[in-house]
Amino acid sequence: MTALEKAGIIKFRFHDLRHTYAAHWVMNGGSIYTLQKILRHSSLSITEKYAHLAPDYMATEVRQVTQKMMQATNKCYAGVTSDNFAESVVKSDFDNSLEHKELVNTSGP
Repeated sequence: MTALEKAGIIKFRFHDLRHTYAAHWVMNGGSIYTLQKILRHSSLSITEKYAHLAPDYMATEVRQVTQKMMQATNKCYAGVTSDNFAESVVKSDFDNSLEHKELVNTSGP
């Protein structure tokens, strides 16, 4: 019995670790440009696919950056809060990814 079988892990590809590493690199503040070099990707768009982030992480980061920006400028724009701004950004990103999947699934041969 292999170590994967003993651990109950199925459908594992060693390549999956590159995606995990890339996501953790970015979530821990690593530069996407440096990551591109580390992974030896020919384009930034490939690296972006590897470093996909969970919606919860994105919402947290957008909220934190928005709070810092609002504190720095001491302004509040028409009732915009870091929470509702983060929610709208993540929803927009999610909607765009759904739209992309629909375009891919509906395009013919």
